[in-house]
Order: sequence, then structure tokens, then C-alpha cells
Amino acid sequence: MNEQHEPDGRLEWWYTRLLALFPPGHRAEYGDEMLGVLLAGTRPGQRLPRLGEAADLMGSAVWMRLGGRGAGAVDSRWADTAAVYGLVASLLLVLAPARYVAADMLYAARLDGMLLRPSTGVLVSMLLWGLAAAAACTRWSVVSAGLAWAGAAHQVWLLAAAYPEQPELLVRRWWMVVLMLSAAFALSVRGRVRGGSVLGGVRTGVLAVALTVLTVLPAVEVLLAETSRHADGGYEIASWGGYQVKSFLGEQPVHGALSAALEAACVLALLGCLIGLAPAVRRRLPVLGMPALLVLVTVPSVFEGFLMSTVRFDPPVLLAAGEWAYLVLLPLLTLLVGVVLLERAERHAHLVGLGLAAEREALLRRTGAAS
Repeated sequence: MNEQHEPDGRLEWWYTRLLALFPPGHRAEYGDEMLGVLLAGTRPGQRLPRLGEAADLMGSAVWMRLGGRGAGAVDSRWADTAAVYGLVASLLLVLAPARYVAADMLYAARLDGMLLRPSTGVLVSMLLWGLAAAAACTRWSVVSAGLAWAGAAHQVWLLAAAYPEQPELLVRRWWMVVLMLSAAFALSVRGRVRGGSVLGGVRTGVLAVALTVLTVLPAVEVLLAETSRHADGGYEIASWGGYQVKSFLGEQPVHGALSAALEAACVLALLGCLIGLAPAVRRRLPVLGMPALLVLVTVPSVFEGFLMSTVRFDPPVLLAAGEWAYLVLLPLLTLLVGVVLLERAERHAHLVGLGLAAEREALLRRTGAAS
């Protein structure tokens, strides 16, 4: 028989803070019951919520904030946003690796006559996400979601297998894991429509052309580049037109005036496609994309010491509990904060709109009475 124990006061405070993330209506109806269940499941001496438990509560809070109810119905605005985000993210997960694989293969072939073969893991990942993107354009929503989760699981499996020997690889690619999981989640949302139908035919076409151009540009630059070999066996490679500049879209073998101009044009075209969406969808897309973007921007600097030191040891230094907590909680909290702030901003705008409408109605009544 289990002995009864009094939960730590700080633990109850933490659970209360986590439950505060849920929508007010849900807390009012179920808050006390949820807190009681959480406290009843604690262990003697426990002072903090378990990491998995905290992540589950935050994930549930995000789902409720997105409009999730019971069997999984979602606010139509979030459903439309999920359709667009899932499609665009899937395309990015196919075309981003293809962009560098093709350029690197041509680069090696031109300079050394070597035929580089991309790894099987990269090819499988591209195949899964390509099929997921194709299915997302059809009515096969379950198929697209299944392929997306398979693609995310495949990436996690690859990183987990390499983690004992190459923990830095997991840190460098964590943003990709977050992007894959968010894309799989978006494609799993019930009630979503096809991403192409939300974007519209013209915007879908512009999006496809812009992403395709961005994908083939590095390979085209390598084909157009001018190469010269020295007597000592060295070589030089110069971009077409002689203009060389660093790409803001990541490293690539050659980047010249052609890429600089077309990349800027494609990025502007992509932004134009997104700006032309319905306001409710346009406001929600950054919320879904911000977790992966924030991980991509912050993790290299936050983990700079780890990335530099772990490769110097044999066996390498693995991530500590606090570092794991940062990697797991950063995207979850970013998404949750974004959803909460957007919800509050829209509620405020709605109330302001009601107030202005009431003022206009009162003004019309006074004008009518005066006449």
C-alpha cells in the first residue's frame, strides 16, 4: 500500500504556472481537477515537474490555444495556416538538401572528375518529404501526415544513432528536427484543407517557381564558373562575371552576381505570396515558423563552447540535462508564447473594433435624432 505524502509547495506552484498556460475557460472548468491529478501522481521529495510531464502540459496548452477540442477539431484559421505551413515546410525540407547536394556533386565533378554520391539517409529523407509535399496537395491528408511523421522519425533515428560518437551533429541539426516535427504536426491537423487551395493557383505557381530557382541556382553557378589550375596542382574557381559575394541563404561552392540577383528576386516573390494571404493566416504563419527559426539562430551561439569542446574528447562530451532542457523547451515555449500573444492581440483588436462600431452606431443615432 502506497504511503500518503504531502506534495512540496514549490512543486504545486510550478504545476499552477504550467496550468496557467491553458485558456481561461479550460482552466475554470478543469483546472482544480487537473492540479489534483498532477499532485496525486508525484513522488516523495519531488520538487519540480518531470521534463516529459512539463512538455506534455505545454503541448496540450498549445493545442488548446490553437483551438483544439476533444476529438481534434481545430479553429479554421489555424487549420488553413497549418495547411500552408505544412506544404511550404515540406517543400523546404526537400529542396534545401537538394540545393546543396546538386551543387557539391557538380563542384567535385568539375574540379576533380569525381562522382560524389549523396548519403542514403539524405536521399531517403528527401524522398519522404517529397512524397509528403505531393500528398499535401491532394486530398490524401492521412497519407501526407504519415509520410511527414516518417520523415521526422527517420531524421531523429539518424541523429540518435550518431549521437554517441557525434553529439555535435544533433545540436547543429536540431533546428531541422524542430522544423520537421512542426511540419508533421501541421499536416496532421484535422479539418485542414489543401495548402494549394489556401494559397490559390497563382501564388502556388509563384511559390513553386521561386523555390525551384533557389534550388538549382548553386548548381547553375558551378556550371558557369570559370576554373583554372596552377602548376603546383592547385586551382581557382571564380563565379560567372567575376563577382563573388557570400550568400545569405547559406554556404555554397560558388556565389556570384547571378545568384545574388535571382535569390533576392525569389525571396521577394516568396514574401509577396505570403503577404497576399488572408490576414488571419498571415499572422499565424510566423508563429508556427518561429520555433525552428529561433533554434537555428540561437543554438549555434548558445552551444558554441559545447560544439568546440566535444570534438576534442574521445569519447566525446554528451549533452547535460540543462542543455537538453534548453533544446526541448525553447521551441515549445516559443510556440506557446507566440500563440498566447497572437490570441491576446486579436482579442484586443476585436474589442477595439466592437467599441468603434458602438461609437459609430451611437453617432448615427444622435445624427438621426437631431435631424
